[in-house]
Amino acid sequence: MTTPRAFYRAAALGPFVGLAIAAALDRPSEELPEGWSWVYPTSITRGLMVYALLAAWLWIEIGRRPLAGIRRLVWLTPLLYVALGWLLMLGLSLVRGEVGELWTEHTGAILLRLAVHLAVGYGYVGLVPLALGAIREGGGLTDAP
Repeated sequence: MTTPRAFYRAAALGPFVGLAIAAALDRPSEELPEGWSWVYPTSITRGLMVYALLAAWLWIEIGRRPLAGIRRLVWLTPLLYVALGWLLMLGLSLVRGEVGELWTEHTGAILLRLAVHLAVGYGYVGLVPLALGAIREGGGLTDAP
């Protein structure tokens, strides 16, 4: 038996599996300039860094919020992931003074990556309530908070 909070916490860790699979399958298609390999939009390292920060915050918030608040928070997670990824990528390129270069050379990859992250993120988030409902119907969920 599990509680809804425990389920949401476990679900918050699920994207790490997807990122691990992506890391195993990652084959960069082009040589990157020196120092760009972990900042480039297809970087799995950047994704792991961003999601680790987001997952830690989610873990804490799941313990603090009422269940209705957790459900709303779950639907914001893909947007937060994308926003944090952009902040990291653009922040690092600002420090290097190469925002214009990053944007002009990789606009297509950045926008494609944005679309993929949102599609996959909302696909996963859409499965979370379905899985929770299936666990509830199977009797594996307690009503304790």
